[in-house]
This record gives sequence, C-alpha cells and structure tokens, in this order.
Amino acid sequence: MDDLGSAPTQRKALEVILATADPGEPIPTLQELAAILKLKAPSNVRRVLEGLEAKHYIVWDRGPSGRAKTGRIRPTKKAYEWRSASQGLSMALVSPSRFVEPGTRLVPLRGEVAAGIPIPAEEENVRPIPDDEENVREYLPLPARHLHEAEDEAFIIQVKGESMTGDGVLPGDYVVVVPTSEWKNGEMIVVIVDGEATVKRVWRDGKAIRLMSSNPAFPPRTLKQEDAPSVQGKVIGVIRWDIK
Repeated sequence: MDDLGSAPTQRKALEVILATADPGEPIPTLQELAAILKLKAPSNVRRVLEGLEAKHYIVWDRGPSGRAKTGRIRPTKKAYEWRSASQGLSMALVSPSRFVEPGTRLVPLRGEVAAGIPIPAEEENVRPIPDDEENVREYLPLPARHLHEAEDEAFIIQVKGESMTGDGVLPGDYVVVVPTSEWKNGEMIVVIVDGEATVKRVWRDGKAIRLMSSNPAFPPRTLKQEDAPSVQGKVIGVIRWDIK
C-alpha cells in the first residue's frame, strides 16, 4: 500500500530528494525545499522530512552537532522501490538548478535590526531563529561557498541606523547572519536585550560583555549577566543593492 497517497507534500518532497540523489546533486536545503513545495517556513519542511523519516523513506543523519542538515539525507531502498512501483510521479523530477543557479543557496530575508538605537524585536519582527520563521519576506540566492556549513541556517536581515558605518555597514544594507550563541572577541553579532535587537561588535569585559559600535559617535554599552543578553547569531557578510 502506498502510505504517501494521503500525504501529497511528503510525496513531492521524496520525489525531489530522489531526483537530486540520482545524479549525485546536493539535496536542496530547508529553504529551497520550502520554495519548491510552496511551504511558508523551513520549520514546515522539517516536519515533512521527519514524516518521511518515520515512514523509513529517508535516513537523516543529524551528525555530531545534532543539527538536521538536508545534506545528510539519503533515500532508502524503500524510497526507490516506491518510485519503481508508482505508475507516475505527481510532479516532474526536479533539480535545484530549476530554482536557483548552481553553486547558490536560497537564504530567507526577514525583518530589521538596529545599528544605533535598538529596535524592539517584536515590533520589527526580528526573529533570528530559522525554525520559528513565519514572516519571511522572500528568499534570496547567495553563493554557497560563502555560507560554508551554515547554508541550512543562515538568514538575512536589514540594518537601520549608522552605528556600524566604520565597518562598511550602512543604513539599508543587509547582513547575513549565522544563528549561534557562541562568539569570539571582536566579532559582529546580533543580540537582543530587554526585547530590543541590535547589531554590534562584542568583547568580554570580565563577567560582562561590551557592545561596541564602529562609528565613534555611538558610545559602547556594557551588559551584565542580569541584563540577560541573548546573542542570536554572528554576522558573516554584508549585502548592498542600493548604491548611491
């Protein structure tokens, strides 16, 4: 019995996985699958893939870090038997190149973050946790080689304010962020404090952390443990489309 007959989204996802696995192409990322399957968020794709895994159509190796990357998905013997037994696929075999150029990955573009006066996180939809992403504006293709191992988790947010102009981050620019709570001295991060989100460089100051702007017009800010700063990710790139 075809246990995917009542699960059309799982069926389409499996067809895409088989179509890319056959020629040895990379399995599409969560973001790419969301676009292909017309799902709103990567978290919805994760549930689809977990359904396929539960039905033994795919093996999904989480790896030592526990992160569920689509690059670690492999179709099982059952998946190939299902395809052979099917009278026809509900959609044509799909290659990611039909949706993005080879060597690129789709990265979600979301809300805004301050470089200056922090923006209230809820007000500006700054929600830098990809699996909770419900307000994606669109997906933008970026070179996979610059994303490294973060290609399944990276996201883009737009910057407001002028506090990071010394680093070449201007108002209206977009920063590419890798979600993580770990950082090293001098790295540029996205951090939320008291419900407000901002982008700054960060240094340890004893048990506190110091947020530094690269524009001298903006003073540094020291955060103590009781301020409960929540580091949401590291900035790994800057994008500018509107050059004046």
